[in-house]
Amino acid sequence: MAKPTYTPPPNEAPILGDPSFAAKAQGFLGWFPVMGEYMQGMGDWIETMIGDVPSDNIAAFAHLGGAANKLPYFTGAGAMAMADLTADGRSLIGQSGVLKANGAVLGGTGIQQDAYDTTTSRVLKTGAFGLGIPAGSGGMATYDLTDFYANSSGIYFLAGAYGAPTNWGTMWVMTHSTYAKTLLYQDSGGRRMFIGRHNSDSSLTGWFEVFTENNVVGTVGYDGTKPTGAVIQTGSNANGDYTRFADGTQECWNKVSLAYEGPTLISASWTYPAAFSSIPVLQTTLNVSSLSANVGPTGLAVCGVGTPSATGTAVRLYRSAGATDFASGNSAIVHVRATGRWR
Repeated sequence: MAKPTYTPPPNEAPILGDPSFAAKAQGFLGWFPVMGEYMQGMGDWIETMIGDVPSDNIAAFAHLGGAANKLPYFTGAGAMAMADLTADGRSLIGQSGVLKANGAVLGGTGIQQDAYDTTTSRVLKTGAFGLGIPAGSGGMATYDLTDFYANSSGIYFLAGAYGAPTNWGTMWVMTHSTYAKTLLYQDSGGRRMFIGRHNSDSSLTGWFEVFTENNVVGTVGYDGTKPTGAVIQTGSNANGDYTRFADGTQECWNKVSLAYEGPTLISASWTYPAAFSSIPVLQTTLNVSSLSANVGPTGLAVCGVGTPSATGTAVRLYRSAGATDFASGNSAIVHVRATGRWR
């Protein structure tokens, strides 16, 4: 049912002595039936509205006892109760920005006081512990590994001056207890990652690099207690090729041209392309097709090395007793390989 529309009288109430009294009185009296119909319609409309509300709900509300700092609520059909309405609750209800996304409702001690506030039950803000930092906001906080106890799980900026394994990068911190934390660090270039641990006694277990296709091959090293750098290192120069492994193994190889040294010997010196830490194991393989025309393989006694050291060796080819002597200009090619330790 639609609510009836009120129609005002056609003119103001007539006043005795007014020259237009008769006309106004007639118009005003003629409005009375219209007003009567309006009052009747309002009565019907109110009755309909009341009839649409279940009487048990009205009765439940009527039986509530009002009290300070209370708020009525339904506990079921036709049943109501009173809940406490605290000062905080009244403040929240009175906020005009409840549905806004600008943080107007929450404030004070209910939210973090800064991006690294760890107070229990406080609401996190954008940028909390390095999460959701907007562009141009200044970035993450600088983390100092000497002050670990003051920080919590999160994402931080870490520079070499503060204990980073490279110049600077991003560090994820996972907290286990007040001091014990697992650390995951990625350098600024995004190609190297390290894992570390801050122990319960505040000491830092050294950084251990994670190997990927980006750094498995590179420069290997050793700091006196553990390998550093890549897993495999390769290289070459005028003396040949070499492969160096993080466990200390090294291999060198080359193709050496021997030259005439005397009637029974042609030889050459080979400096390894990378030095060993001690005398390596050496192997030689003669390229028979490289022998000079007057030198046959049946006239050769031995192909080997002489006076090897950690940096090089002599490579020698001798003729057999009674065989044709080597002559000036005779030559041969020998493939040489050295296997040993670089540390």
